[in-house]
Amino acid sequence: MIRCRYVWFFILFFHFTSLGLAQDKSDSTKVWVIYEQAYSLIGTNHDQARALAQQQIKLAESINFIEGRNLGYELIGYTYSLENKYVEALEIYFKLISFKDNRYQDLARFYLNIGYAYFKVGLYENALEYYAKINDLNQYSVKLPISVIADLFYYRALVYENQSRYDEALNDFNNVLRLRMQLKDQKLGDIYNKIA
Repeated sequence: MIRCRYVWFFILFFHFTSLGLAQDKSDSTKVWVIYEQAYSLIGTNHDQARALAQQQIKLAESINFIEGRNLGYELIGYTYSLENKYVEALEIYFKLISFKDNRYQDLARFYLNIGYAYFKVGLYENALEYYAKINDLNQYSVKLPISVIADLFYYRALVYENQSRYDEALNDFNNVLRLRMQLKDQKLGDIYNKIA
């Protein structure tokens, strides 16, 4: 698991630095190092993870490293979600969608996070509104990764299930199963349980 995270870290690092999203490679490397340090603290110390993410954001903004900035804010929002502080998480996610330089794939992730936070506080219609925005992005702007679409179906199905809209939930869970099988996801048990 840890090795996978480091592999993913280096893939992202080389991808974004090769795109020239950061002006100075040594500074963008620092952003990634701070992110990795903050991410490693998620399970143990949310306050320290957030403090490091704030440092990451400040450095990323100073070199116009958009992805570094966004990942820092996402990490902060995620730590709030882990603490069941969904109002604080929503504030962070709304700040993220306010940036005009976001890519469509980033917006899809942010909308997914917003929808999930609304779901967790019982605001199901608000959650569905943000899940619909992801669907709109996918249909009209860009083809999103299959994993994002699978997550959309999964979280929307949870909302439908909580609203007793079982036919719609079942349809979405079946879509999740189909997409996760395409991805060769090894963790399909939860989906099978939901369908049952």
